[in-house]
Order: sequence, then structure tokens, then C-alpha cells
Amino acid sequence: MNQPYCTDILPIPRAAIEKLVPFGTSWLMVDEVITLQADRIQTRKMLAHDDPFITGHFADGPRILPGVLLIEFVSQSAYLLGVLSAPAEVGGDARPRLLARCSASFLSPAYAGDTLVAEVTQLECINDVTLYEASVSCGERLICRARVFGAPARTQEQPA
Repeated sequence: MNQPYCTDILPIPRAAIEKLVPFGTSWLMVDEVITLQADRIQTRKMLAHDDPFITGHFADGPRILPGVLLIEFVSQSAYLLGVLSAPAEVGGDARPRLLARCSASFLSPAYAGDTLVAEVTQLECINDVTLYEASVSCGERLICRARVFGAPARTQEQPA
């Protein structure tokens, strides 16, 4: 595995992650990379009480993160796994893996103030489509389980 980061310097902080992903800072769901292996990554997200996604979700209801953003957290974590474990022949940069399809089971709400941990494992890659299995938890509480398919971004030379 050719990594731009040595696993000896984990965790990888948000400032470094911002340079690795194509998302704007307001959309970035990963605060840090906790562990990294060739086919597995653990990432962390702290849910602030004043997070606009949480405060706007239910105006007068519970302060919880929308489920679609839990999937985005998993997707961005899978993207980071692809980038950080890129083979040397790609020049240390993985081709972007974009969310192609997913299925998820939401088991418990993610509340404002929670610290979430996503554990994402690459199960297989066939014809440039990668299958990831993931779980998101807060301590011992399991928030969701997901299976996510990622596919490389199409270049202008590739047909749709």
C-alpha cells in the first residue's frame, strides 16, 4: 500500500483531510482518520450542538443528524480509504470513488453532542466497482449499518 500518510502518524487531522477530498469544508463529514489498513478505515465525526444540519433537521424536535448524512459520512470515509490506499502506479492518488448505490439500516439516532465512529471495510472490487461494508457507532451504541457501492468518476473521454 502506497500511502501519502504513514500509519505511525495517525490520527490524520481534518486539516490534512481537507486537502485529500474534493468537498467544501461545510460539506466535509470526516473530522479525522483514526485507523488505516489496506482494506479498512476508521474515521471520526463530532456532532456539534450548533451544526446547521442538526439544528435545521427538526425545528422543534430532537436534535438528530439526518440519516442521509450518516450515509455521506460512510461514503466520504470510503473515499478516503481509496485515496489513502492508492497503488503506486496511480501515483499515490486514487481515482475518486463516487457513491453509486447503497443500502442501510438505521438502528439508533445520532444526536447533537455525539462522537461518531465509522468503520468501513472494502469487501471486493470487480470491474472498478467497489463494495464497502460499514457501521457507524457512538461508543457502544450502533447507529447504522450500510453497504455502499463506489464507482470511479468518469472522465470526459469515458462514455457514460
